[in-house]
Amino acid sequence: MSNIKIKLHKLETNFIQFSISNIHIGLANGIRRILISDIPTMAIDFATIISNTCCLHDNMIAQRIGLIPFVSKNAGKFNYYWDNQDNKLSEVEYQLNVINETDNILEVSSNDLKIIDNSNLTGYQKNIYNSVKPIDMEYPIIITKLAKGQSLHFTCSVRKGISKEHAKFQPTSSVGYEIISNNTFRFTLESIGSLSPQSIVEQALDIFSDKLSKISKHID
Repeated sequence: MSNIKIKLHKLETNFIQFSISNIHIGLANGIRRILISDIPTMAIDFATIISNTCCLHDNMIAQRIGLIPFVSKNAGKFNYYWDNQDNKLSEVEYQLNVINETDNILEVSSNDLKIIDNSNLTGYQKNIYNSVKPIDMEYPIIITKLAKGQSLHFTCSVRKGISKEHAKFQPTSSVGYEIISNNTFRFTLESIGSLSPQSIVEQALDIFSDKLSKISKHID
């Protein structure tokens, strides 16, 4: 493993291309799978629908909001909700409450999600809590549309997870590699924006190294 070489070819806001040399194709595919399914991100994982008179059923609203990407640069500072034993942060609360009081069709979007202030948090933890928000996009994600008099009101919890659990936690929209030679592979990766592409790659390589270390210990 000490002979593995990594070379960066191209880096953009949501795109990275790099090559890895001196590695078996099985391990290259393992890295690809980690990039897709093992990187923790934040996503809406639970919702309580308080009022919904729009054209979409509650379960469709829940499905749509679950796929909204959230800034996840501090996901590592959160515990998994199901394993919160040391009082670390485990979720961020949001709400949406929109009533269409106009005669026109009203679009309800990710911009209408409002963070619920947690008065128990101060300083560093409060900054971490407030850092989890929908990613900035040129066009917000449309959740539903409201006719005159219709409304949508819900609260939801944004939690840490990986896409092995659910695809909504996947940080990438596309990951692939091509074989350059017998032991060199050129990877291309596109991020959905919840994490920078370089952060995804760095975390994946750390996870990859950790997995190999655990295997090595059992072999020894």
